[in-house]
Amino acid sequence: MTSNFGGFPNIGQPGQMGPPQIPWKLVFIWGGGIGFVVGILALTAWFLSIFTNFLWFDNLGYGDVYKTILIQRIWLFFVARCSLRLLPASTSGSPTSTAEGHRSYPSLKRPWSCCGL
Repeated sequence: MTSNFGGFPNIGQPGQMGPPQIPWKLVFIWGGGIGFVVGILALTAWFLSIFTNFLWFDNLGYGDVYKTILIQRIWLFFVARCSLRLLPASTSGSPTSTAEGHRSYPSLKRPWSCCGL
């Protein structure tokens, strides 16, 4: 079956009823490729802005100050990420009553899993 629309069957064919068949495999391949390229461009732009700021601060004589600020921001990001990942683990379960009447809370079995390690 040939098509006038570049490989999309059931479009423009006489006697064919129903919705057109979309080649989802191609859509996902192209979408993933385009998403990958956009992601690489965004990371490159982010890295270039950090590098440009570092060069500018270093030219003014404040390169060590910018390094300290950058390291503190990265450290704060990871501390906040780990803290916010721990929060649902500590509050997710309702306390269960045991036979003695004590309440037990769910324990965090793998503490480093909350930080993605």
